[in-house]
Amino acid sequence: MKTPAIRYLLRSATPVFIGMCILSSCSDGGSSDAISAGASAKLAASAGSPYGGKAWPLPGTIQAEDFDTGGQDVGYFNSANANQGGQYRKTEGIGIEATSDTGAGYDVGWTTAGEWLNYTVNVAAAGSYAAQIRVASQGQGGTFHFNVDGVSATPQLTIPNTQGWQNWQTVSTNITLSAGQHVIQLHLDSVVNGGLVGNFNWFSIGIATPVVDASTIDGRHMFGYQGWFACNGDGSPLSAAGNGWRHWAPSATPNPQNVSVDMWPDMRDVPAGERCNTAFVMPDGSPATLYSAWNRSTVNRHFEWMKAYGLDGVFLQEFVGELEPGSANRRFRDGVTANVRAGAEANGRVWAVMYDISGEKSENIIPRIKDHWAALAADGSLASSRYLHQGGRPVISIWGMGFTGHNATPAQANELIDWFTKNAPDNQRAFVIGGVPSRWRTMGDDSLQDPAWADVYRRFDVISPWTVGRYGDEAGAQAWRRDVIAPDLAEAKRVGRRYMPVMFPGGRNLPRKGGRFWWTQFYEFKSAGNNIFYTAMFDEVDEGTAMYKVAPNKSLIPTEPPASANRPPFITLDADGESLSSDFYLRLAREANRVLSGDRTLEPTRPISQ
Repeated sequence: MKTPAIRYLLRSATPVFIGMCILSSCSDGGSSDAISAGASAKLAASAGSPYGGKAWPLPGTIQAEDFDTGGQDVGYFNSANANQGGQYRKTEGIGIEATSDTGAGYDVGWTTAGEWLNYTVNVAAAGSYAAQIRVASQGQGGTFHFNVDGVSATPQLTIPNTQGWQNWQTVSTNITLSAGQHVIQLHLDSVVNGGLVGNFNWFSIGIATPVVDASTIDGRHMFGYQGWFACNGDGSPLSAAGNGWRHWAPSATPNPQNVSVDMWPDMRDVPAGERCNTAFVMPDGSPATLYSAWNRSTVNRHFEWMKAYGLDGVFLQEFVGELEPGSANRRFRDGVTANVRAGAEANGRVWAVMYDISGEKSENIIPRIKDHWAALAADGSLASSRYLHQGGRPVISIWGMGFTGHNATPAQANELIDWFTKNAPDNQRAFVIGGVPSRWRTMGDDSLQDPAWADVYRRFDVISPWTVGRYGDEAGAQAWRRDVIAPDLAEAKRVGRRYMPVMFPGGRNLPRKGGRFWWTQFYEFKSAGNNIFYTAMFDEVDEGTAMYKVAPNKSLIPTEPPASANRPPFITLDADGESLSSDFYLRLAREANRVLSGDRTLEPTRPISQ
């Protein structure tokens, strides 16, 4: 099998469900010009029978080779009508071969556009489900989607270049199913330049993805969301004011001399219309591209990932220094805030605002926070069904009070807490989280020494100490639980406050250990008795703490390394010697959320391996 290794961009769409049909792709799931008329006519539900005689139960996992019986045009349609691999169901006209993927068994290969396979299933309960599909391709793969009872039920998905027919990755989407028996059809839509679509090992229809309860912070696992990335020509106020590049590089097109990020996002899911060219070049000779958080479709995709992987939502970072009313920075941040709200509302996730006072002058802190919060109340954001609440009040986090090097005073902190909890207009009163120094309890290390801060810390409704970089390996996380988390939690309970520990996956000069470092933190902090968690960060590639999809290996980063003396080579997920998929940390976080929801047992070892 051979597939040309060129790019194929995933079509972006926001699906609207009507019954089992998605308005953006009713009929054959899109890309109909890549499917022959004869094949497109075969989209009706199967008249065959489930392989093995019993409909596959869902939720559950179905092996690709266990398609329905009935042969060509009934259980499947294959243009060659031959088993090129000669394995398993040897008389059927589908190419099946042995797989070396975890779990062994077989996979379906030699696939091309217009072909399909049917699977009779029995769905236990109606709902929106998370679907995972195990795929492989030598070179860029093609596209596929799922039909249910002859009607398109998912967006079109692209098989990435996994760099080998037996190098497997998992792609994810959502699918809405009604209860009872159905025929799910794996439909192969397009190939790249005459090649093959890809190999399929299995697909899993997981537990229903519920709408996240926005009425409480208890049991939530929230991510920090910077949303600070912009690029020239993205249509934002920053671009209109001059060169709009932000955070990828300092107000200039990113290149090896000025790039300011440690990781490169995996851009394979991002359509061409959302990409911004840089001065870097990818290994295949194409321009290296990045994205802007000003683009609503891009931010929505991040929330689609959160939904697909069962994640709760985000604290949107609002840097007080960027909130001067009327400024280009403020207008950019307002646009990103609107995008985050829209993404949360469209995907059933939750969001809240976290104000960061880092670097801001003392006299600006209170008026800018109040002005921004009042604007959120005025535009309906705080009343949004997806804005996180506790006790009927919108949740707000104020990060940076009491840190060494920060300019706020205890009096200012108390004034803000008083305002949000009792003096603000009723529609602006809030439940207040404090992002405080890691040594808040003992007033050591990163805490200012004014004794008045001790009382301030204990006034916040939730105490959330900042621990990023305070330890760097699993042993350090274990010691932190014993020496810091346990007594912190006891003190928070003593004064009647909630406690939200911060976890991080690693970073520059802090190895991720293939996810073991992050999972150890979750295991230790959960074992200590915590039920609220914050992970830094969803999208921060600046310091290598991103949990979203980033480049898994050198094939997906620019050929030129950063040239700055203080900027190391780009960090890829295989840096620890393990081959991990770009969505590995999203899947790992999902397992943590399954622990919080009671769907899996808490274990000390990393629960997934690739």
